[in-house]
Amino acid sequence: RDAAIAHYGAASRAGSFEFKLYRDKAVKEALVRLFRGKCAYCETPYAAAHPVDVEHWRPKGDVEEEDGTKAGKGYYWLAAEWSNLLPSCIDCNRRRAHLIPGRAVPLVVGKGNAFPLVPGSQRRLEPGSEAGEATLLLNPCRDDADPAEVLEWNVDEAVIVPRTNAAGEPDPRGVASIHVYALNRTELVQARREVLHLMRQHMYVIGRLSELLAMEPPVPDGVREIVLDLMQHEAKALKEFANPNRAYSFFASAVIRDFETRQLELP
Repeated sequence: RDAAIAHYGAASRAGSFEFKLYRDKAVKEALVRLFRGKCAYCETPYAAAHPVDVEHWRPKGDVEEEDGTKAGKGYYWLAAEWSNLLPSCIDCNRRRAHLIPGRAVPLVVGKGNAFPLVPGSQRRLEPGSEAGEATLLLNPCRDDADPAEVLEWNVDEAVIVPRTNAAGEPDPRGVASIHVYALNRTELVQARREVLHLMRQHMYVIGRLSELLAMEPPVPDGVREIVLDLMQHEAKALKEFANPNRAYSFFASAVIRDFETRQLELP
């Protein structure tokens, strides 16, 4: 950090600074443990498919606008700061062309060096000044940016959408985060739908068993005991999808809440 500050603080210093400490093996291993082997943004387990990208929430080198033009130097003093490092899959971290549900042509999305602010607010590019920024992107580690307050699920489609205010306007933080992190790219939506399909199998069994318990005349006590045991078994298996160690647990939690709202509270 001190070397980066010295480099960028020298008015006559030319060229870029080589950031490399954040790529250290120990840093990657620590981030993998902290985030349970999942991308900090989309919750996709990356270990089986590709190595993790160590992502800088505030870009370290340059900041780019939506059209790819440079908005200025990045947050170089945060390049080796733990609070600015997140593990990411390549599709959330790198700008790539993706098919998005509802769009006819691919859209170039992904974090890259993007870091949008509230329109009209000033970007802070001096060490220690960043706390005053009006940021748009959700940070998975910040207590003041609970994703559930900004984002909600279209459960049946496995698509995430921004919450709306009383006037029906979408939350700008949700809009920006979904776009920049590519949270509705087609492959990701399909992966969530696979989880939804598996969860619905358990939900179907729970629903049918609950119908059996509601039958008239009531089922014999011995049968009732077996049915209740099966319901608890299925409910436990369903709730396991929301375990933080599982892929897409944020989505799975929403699916369970939706099921309880429509059907019954899980045993």
